[in-house]
Order: sequence, then C-alpha cells, then structure tokens
Amino acid sequence: MFWIYPSFSFLKHFNKRPKLYGFLLAALLVNFPSTHISKVNITTNKSFDLPEELEAGSPIIIEASKAPFFENLEFSKIGDTNKYLAVVSVYSRDSVFVNYETTPYASWREGIKRLFRPAEVVWNRQKIDVKKRSLKKSNNLRLPSSVLSKLSQVDKEKKKAEWLKAYNILSASNGELRTDCLSYPVHSKVVSQYGKPRRLPSGKKYYHTGLDLRAWYGTPIRSAGNAVLVLKEHMTSPGNNVILDHGGGLYTRYMHFSKFGNIEMGKRVPAGTVIGYSGSTGRSQAPHLHWEIIWKGNHASPERFLQSWEQICDLK
Repeated sequence: MFWIYPSFSFLKHFNKRPKLYGFLLAALLVNFPSTHISKVNITTNKSFDLPEELEAGSPIIIEASKAPFFENLEFSKIGDTNKYLAVVSVYSRDSVFVNYETTPYASWREGIKRLFRPAEVVWNRQKIDVKKRSLKKSNNLRLPSSVLSKLSQVDKEKKKAEWLKAYNILSASNGELRTDCLSYPVHSKVVSQYGKPRRLPSGKKYYHTGLDLRAWYGTPIRSAGNAVLVLKEHMTSPGNNVILDHGGGLYTRYMHFSKFGNIEMGKRVPAGTVIGYSGSTGRSQAPHLHWEIIWKGNHASPERFLQSWEQICDLK
C-alpha cells in the first residue's frame, strides 16, 4: 500500500497548480513527436550548391525550384528570377542549416498522428559553419562623458521599447524583393568594420552590426536604393535614425543623423534621395554614418552584400 501515498501526494500538487501541470503535459505531447528521433531520419548533405563555411554577414543567393529555409526563416524570392536570398548574421549560431522544410513534420497535428502510426520522415539539409571573431577579443568603445551621462539618464523600459519597435519592423517581410541595384549612401572611408567585437563601458560585449563611414558633420546621406520609409525618429542609441524598406524582408538603416532630410513616412524614397545629414546623435564618439543592411532581422556585412548583389541587379 506504500505506492498509494506518492500518487495522492502528486494529486495534491496538481490540485494546487492545475494550469501549470496541464501546460507541461500539453507541451510534452506536442513536442514528443518532433523529438522522437527513432522515426525521423535527418540527413546532412550537399542539397544545395553552397560552401561548407561562410563569413558572418554573408548573403546566401541560390537557384531553387521553391523557397528553401535558413534557420526557419524562408528565403526571399528575388524579383522574377529563380534565385532566392538569405543572410548569415554575425549573431547566427556557429553552425547553421539550409533545408526545404521548417520541421520534420508538416504540422504538429500530423506529428501526433504519427505517434500512433509510426512512419519514417527524411529531412534533407545542408550544414554551413559560420566564421566570426570571438567576443573575448572585444575592443573598448570610448565614449565622451557627456554621451555616457545622457545614456545613463534614459529609462531602461524606454530603451527596451525602442529596440522592440525597430526589431518588429526589421523582422517583417513586405512585398516583393526587387532587383534594384544598391549603392553606398556616402562615398567615404570605412572607420569601423562590420562584425567587429566591442565592449561598452558597462562591460557588455557585442558585435558591430553595420559599417561606420566617415562623414563630417552635415554631410548629405543618400538612400542606398529605391525603398519606402518605415521609420524616421530619434532613439536612445541610434540617435536620429532612418529605416528604409526595400521589399521581401530587406532593409537599410542609417544612424546618428544631425537632422533628417525632406522625406515622409510611408512614402516611396527614390535611390539617391537625401534622407538626412550626418551627425553624432545617440551612442556615438564623433560625427559619422553607421549604416546597416538587414534581411528579416539578420544583419549583413554591407560590403559583402553589395558585392553579391551586383550579380542580381545586372539581371534587370
């Protein structure tokens, strides 16, 4: 009769927290099919014509009969071509996968059905190693005391809300990814490379997700390509910044403006339009332009992206 006591003891806990235990039980039932490896044959091979290693920030442009997936993000179809685009971010994992399915099963319902009707599923994917510098080799970011003082006075919740707003914009995918050519927003010397490890005065380490271009105070900054204006405002770290939507999940972002150009939210911005003037607003050491190219939230190396994109825009 000793086995009865533990059973009743568990029921006491269940009665106290029925929602918690119900959620855990549901999660177990839903996730069990996806992790039931004995019924899933995952093969890693060269399903696509891709290198085994890529530098962080590299675009992936492949020819395919349908859209593949990169780490559960669907590749963007490029215009009327049979080419598709994705980007390996400096914050991607050390090893990433490209495949034609997001999960081994078509849906969680099908996964539960196969609990009772075992069937083998073949999931082809190609592994790519991501090459990037270690955060242990971070360089200190030297900021003027006046900048540090301003940043420390901003409420953490405000910073979080700003980050979330930008993240939601940059993670969305609107319209078609066009084959318009892109160019540098200002032709100048690169003063800080993409992917450079940095350390803030607070001790936090991070990767530089854009390209810093030298631009004396008041230098006109131009749109890198035809786009739609989706953000134009002052934020704590980026300062006066602009985000342009180029379609299909591709964006360009421009930071630290002294002032904005004559552009309107939601309106089309032709390539070469003056969208702002360089400055040092936000978390900045001196006047310059911080420029980013982002695909569905993944930051690309602007230099590597433009080199690869030249092959696409020539197709027009």
